[in-house]
Order: sequence, then C-alpha cells, then structure tokens
Amino acid sequence: MLRKTLNELLRISKMTSFGHVNFLWLFVSSIQYAGARNVALGKPAYQTDTFSQDTTADKAVDGNTSGNLLYDKSCTHTLSSDATWSVDLGAIYQVSTVTIYNRNGDTSVRLRNVEVFIGLDKDGPYSLAGFHEGVVGASYTFTMPPNSQARYVNITRNPPYQRLTLCEVEVESPSSKFATSSMAKIQNSTPLATISNVRSPIGCAYACHMDLKCLSTNFNAATLTCDLFETPLEIGDASPASSEYTAISCVP
Repeated sequence: MLRKTLNELLRISKMTSFGHVNFLWLFVSSIQYAGARNVALGKPAYQTDTFSQDTTADKAVDGNTSGNLLYDKSCTHTLSSDATWSVDLGAIYQVSTVTIYNRNGDTSVRLRNVEVFIGLDKDGPYSLAGFHEGVVGASYTFTMPPNSQARYVNITRNPPYQRLTLCEVEVESPSSKFATSSMAKIQNSTPLATISNVRSPIGCAYACHMDLKCLSTNFNAATLTCDLFETPLEIGDASPASSEYTAISCVP
C-alpha cells in the first residue's frame, strides 16, 4: 500500500505547470526496509579533527571490525583529546542499539567513559542515549531507550581521556519508521495541535508520526511552530515561503 501511494504521488508530481495553475512537488525522505540492519554502514561520517589521512571518520563505518589500526588502517583517530565522532544515517530510523568496536593492543585503554547522543537534526538538539563508565573492552553495545528515533548519532567521552579512536560503529534499526512527502499546499483545516520551538521540517514530521491521528503537518520556519493536521494534504497553491507542508506515510 505504501509503495502504491508513493508511486501515485510521483505520477502526480510530474503534472506540474506554471502560471496560476495549482501544483504539487514531492520529495521522499525515508524509505521502508524490512528486518534489522546496520543503518550506519557506509554512511557519511565526521569527527572534530583527524590525526592522519589513514584515520578519517569514515573508517568507523567501513564494515571492518578487526580493531587493527596499524595494519588494516580501519580505525578512526582524532588529533585532539576532546573530540566528537558523528554519523549521518541519511533518514530518521528507529534505533535499537549502537555498538562500538575498540582498538586492539595496549592503547585500547584510551576508549573509556563513552557517551552516545542521538538527534533528528544536525544542529541538534541531541539526547544522551547511552553511557559506558570506565574502559571499553573489545566492543560494547549500547541499548537505546524504547522508541528511540535518530538520524544523527554522536559519540564522545566525559571526561575526555587522550584521543578518540573508534574501529567500527554499528547502528542497528529494526526498520525505518515513516516516509515523508513535501508538498506545496495551503492547508485550510483547523490544526489538531500546534507545537512550539520545533527546529526543522524533519522534527515536525517526527511529531506527526508520534501522533496516531496526524496525517500531515505545516512547519513555519519564521515562528518555529509545527501544526499537526488530521486531514491529508491535497494539491493546492504554493505555500508561503516561511512554511513547509509534509504528508506522512506511517510504516508499521
């Protein structure tokens, strides 16, 4: 049903004209996948700084969990001792666990007091979702709080001890939770609810996803407010520049 709905929206989106004719534009930001999987594998990764060209942030999402920094060159390594590593999952996922892999050898004691933060937007806010006190062994799995949703996963330490080295980071998701479709539309119905201090259209879409009655949203960038609607979006005139409307397709 979801695939059929999205295909129909794609078909309609091609029926775009100009002038005074109403139009619709569509962007799918999340797609359904079945079964648990590592959604961090091969995704864009970043870190505060880098020790050398062989220890870049992407080494922690290359699928190599050997922990051999010198020979396999499969681990990250920062230059500073107060650093953060981050991965962009590319979409909002339900996240069940985050597993980190340590470096082999005596220097493995560097990885200690590790914190895991998750967030929906790159600029935050982020929530502390896990903390491991003391030295991490060969690997450690953080179990996320129930119903955790994330697009960005940040790993740091508190307090920092020497440089941050990660040999692999796996973020397991049982499935993606929802698909969103952005549309140009004037929404005339009364909002189900209005939420204040929402930082982005993605955050607004997530709020709608968590409300069983919500079918569409209006995010106003000027006021940082999110309107939730019980009615689906329809083709209409272009929305004001300060607003972005989003249709929600929930995935079981």
